[in-house]
Amino acid sequence: MIVYGIIVVTKDRSGGVKRFLESLKNCRILDRNDTEVIIVDNNSCSSEALETEKLCKKYNTVYIFEPRPGQSYAVNTGIANANGEFIVFTDDDVEIYDINWLDKLKSHFKRNKNLAYVSGNVKAK
Repeated sequence: MIVYGIIVVTKDRSGGVKRFLESLKNCRILDRNDTEVIIVDNNSCSSEALETEKLCKKYNTVYIFEPRPGQSYAVNTGIANANGEFIVFTDDDVEIYDINWLDKLKSHFKRNKNLAYVSGNVKAK
C-alpha cells in the first residue's frame, strides 16, 4: 500500500532533481515500499527533459512530462497520478537528510484529525 506520494515539479533543472533523488537514496526513503516519488517535468527543453527522465529511471521513480506550462498544471498532473494516502510536495532544489521525514509529517495528522495541511522545517545550507 502506498502511504506517501512525493510530488516534485521541475523545469529545466535536472541537476536539482539529481541532488534531490540522491538525497532520498542516501537516507533510504527510496527503499521504502510505502512511498512513491513522482517527478513532473513542466515543459522542459528537450535535453533537460531527457536527462530528467533518465534520472527517474535510474532512481526507479515516476516521470511525467506535462506540456502545458504553469505550476498549477504540473501540480494537478502530479496529484492525478499519485496513489499515496498522504501527498507531499517539495521543490527540486531540496535535499532530504532524515529517513523519518515523512513519518514526522504524518504524525501531525494523527494528533489532530481536523488538520488539512502541514509544512516542514526548511533549513538553508
